[in-house]
Amino acid sequence: MMKYILTLSFLAILVSCNSTLPDQTVYLVRHAEKDNTDQTDNPPLVQEGHDRAQRLHELMEDVNLSKVLSTEYDRNVNTVKPIVDSRGVELEIYEWYEWQGPVQAIKNREGSFLICGHGDNLLPMIEFLGGDKPMEELGEHEYDNLFKVVRKNGQVNVEVIKF
Repeated sequence: MMKYILTLSFLAILVSCNSTLPDQTVYLVRHAEKDNTDQTDNPPLVQEGHDRAQRLHELMEDVNLSKVLSTEYDRNVNTVKPIVDSRGVELEIYEWYEWQGPVQAIKNREGSFLICGHGDNLLPMIEFLGGDKPMEELGEHEYDNLFKVVRKNGQVNVEVIKF
């Protein structure tokens, strides 16, 4: 009798692990142009970066975001600030090197999300979300990519939008 109960429990765990994740769209963006003359670990955006943040806001104007995630750095927060300020959407701060937990938390939720990250963590995030990397790496000064990861009916599609 005990063996039978354990087998049923094991099957229940297998079924729950293989259940389809909810449909969602996750947008990933690198922080906008930063002041490369600032030698601190937290350089601000330059005017071109503020302009790009405004273009991102305009580009995403019709997207109903459930949450925005950003690292604590000024360049990241200020890249998504126009979006957060205009919509009153929740901003969650995450550590750039400990992104797996926050991304896992949204991976299990239905909706649309925006993540502002860094050149070295965006492509791994795309793979973590089930998508294929659209490029091998991001260039040192490559700020014009908005990655759109769409999961629908268990399928994942990755689109690169230049802005």
